[in-house]
Amino acid sequence: MHRPRISCLFLSCQAVALRRLVFLLSLILPFVAFAATKSPIQERADRFLALANAGYQALFRVNSEAQWLAVTDVTPEHDAAAEATAKAYAAFNGNPAIIKEARELLTHQKELSEITVRQLKQLLLNAAEGPMTNPELVAKRVAAETKQASLIPLFAKLFINVPDTKI
Repeated sequence: MHRPRISCLFLSCQAVALRRLVFLLSLILPFVAFAATKSPIQERADRFLALANAGYQALFRVNSEAQWLAVTDVTPEHDAAAEATAKAYAAFNGNPAIIKEARELLTHQKELSEITVRQLKQLLLNAAEGPMTNPELVAKRVAAETKQASLIPLFAKLFINVPDTKI
């Protein structure tokens, strides 16, 4: 006779656990359903930002590595590599198509999440640094920055007496 009591007690515990699970799911389900329904403009922005961020991160890394080599080991080859990667970085960030799409998406700010709006505004700020609507100006800026960066180790060696600087 003790067995029926144990199985009833076990079934009772399962029923309580099941009720709790149903209750928790009823609390969570509306949030999951809300998150799954994105506006078409949000989906478009997400796709655009995924592509733009991937390109930006790849070019940022290559540009940063080239800039580091140009500053730590000053050679004409490293300066040329730094200038080439800086031009590619500026060409991507300042691409008129990226600027146009970011501006178009920002006209629908109310339909976009806050983080998406912040990312689109940052894209426009990055584009302002090297707008390819004026490529000659960007090329001159990149050349001047490369020349200036190649002079920093020379300055450090001559005026600050930094012994480990390669020239």
